[in-house]
Amino acid sequence: MSPQPPEKGTILIVDDTPANISVLLDYLHQQGFKVLVARDGLRALEQVKHARPDLILLDVVMPGLDGFETCRRLKAEADTEAIPVIFMTTLSDTTDKMRGFEVGAVDYVIKPFQHEEVLARVTTHLTLRRLQMELQEANARLEQRVAERTAALQQALEEVEQLKKRHRARAHPGPGRDVAPRRRPGQLPENEHVHNGHAHPGGRRAPAYPPGTGTDPWRIEGQRGAALRPGMNPSTLRSRMRKLGIKKLNLPTYG
Repeated sequence: MSPQPPEKGTILIVDDTPANISVLLDYLHQQGFKVLVARDGLRALEQVKHARPDLILLDVVMPGLDGFETCRRLKAEADTEAIPVIFMTTLSDTTDKMRGFEVGAVDYVIKPFQHEEVLARVTTHLTLRRLQMELQEANARLEQRVAERTAALQQALEEVEQLKKRHRARAHPGPGRDVAPRRRPGQLPENEHVHNGHAHPGGRRAPAYPPGTGTDPWRIEGQRGAALRPGMNPSTLRSRMRKLGIKKLNLPTYG
């Protein structure tokens, strides 16, 4: 027994004539298609709710719901509007063919059927349908990637703005936020001065020397305080102290 060819898609045949159904059913099955059958338009509408075909071969002239109205209803539903419909007809009038296209058909075949023609039209529209679905899926993936990258970019921009704000806050502290100035090791603070032999911060005089000692610890005898200046580097300060005969310079601690 020869192996069955792989399925190429699912086709729904809608026709009220058993002979037409039999001819198409056998031929399309041999070509590797899965074939479903409905005997009228109402049954076809009900069947597509449960088994979604890839393509519909739809007879135009049927009792009850004809092919035109069946196609119109298929195209009115979001779940079935994209299914390609090929009309099967004996009608050769151009008006009838145009009406078929107006209600949503993509093509038509003329009875009696030519197998090669049916196969060519079915294959063409199944291929177009498959390409359309692949394009839709690719667009959906692209939109998802764009959304993800947009979100990542927005997050990065927000982080940059936060870094800018922190940098500005450090560079320009607000009122009430004192920033201690940097100074080299051994450098006198800017607000401490030695004036007229007395060292005191901010221009204030040093407190009185401890009672009973008889010596002012802040006094630099016989020298002018201008010899020592705030901001003086350690090397210069030591040199000046040697010239002045100062072995140790004790600055007072203020509470």
